[in-house]
Amino acid sequence: MGYLNLVRPVLHQLKEDVAHRLTGAPLALAAHCPGCSQPVIQQFSKKSGDAYWVHHTPEHADACVRYLNDDGNAPAMPAPEITDACPNCQHVVIRKINKRKSPYWVHQDRDHATPCGHTFLNDRDGVPELKPEVQEAPCPACDRPVLRRYSDKTHGHFWVHKAKTSKCPNKFLDDVESVPALKG
Repeated sequence: MGYLNLVRPVLHQLKEDVAHRLTGAPLALAAHCPGCSQPVIQQFSKKSGDAYWVHHTPEHADACVRYLNDDGNAPAMPAPEITDACPNCQHVVIRKINKRKSPYWVHQDRDHATPCGHTFLNDRDGVPELKPEVQEAPCPACDRPVLRRYSDKTHGHFWVHKAKTSKCPNKFLDDVESVPALKG
C-alpha cells in the first residue's frame, strides 16, 4: 500500500468534516470603530464575562477611545463623561457608576483629592455633593466615642463604636435628636 493511498482517504474525510460538520463562532469578532473607522476586536472581561471592544492597534486607541461598549456584538461609543466642579475645591470631578449601579463623583486629577480632603463625593440628582461631616458622641452605656453612620440598606442612621475593639455589646439607633439611643 502506497503513501498516497493511505493519506488520500484521510484528507478527503478531513475536507468533508471542515466543510460540513465543523461549526462555531470565529475566535474573535472584528468590526470597525464607530468613532474612527479603524479595526476593533471584541474581548471579554475575565471577572464578569461582559463583552467590550478594543482597537486592534494601540496607537489607534490613543487617538480615539481606549474601550468601546458592546451593543449586541457590535462596537458602540461609550457615553460621554459627565463632569462638574467639586463643591469644595472647584476642580473638575467626574461622575462614575459603581457595581451596584449607584452614581458617585471622583476628582478627574487624583492628585487634587488629597488636598481637597474629599476622595469620593455623593451624587444628589446628578450633581456632586460633599459627604456630611461624621458626628461623634459618647456611648450612653460605656461613655466611649461612637460615630454616626448612614445605611443605604435601611435608609437610616445608626451609631457604631469608633474603636473596632470596643467590648461594649450595645447597638444604637439614631433618635430624633441625632444622639445615640440604646436599642430596646
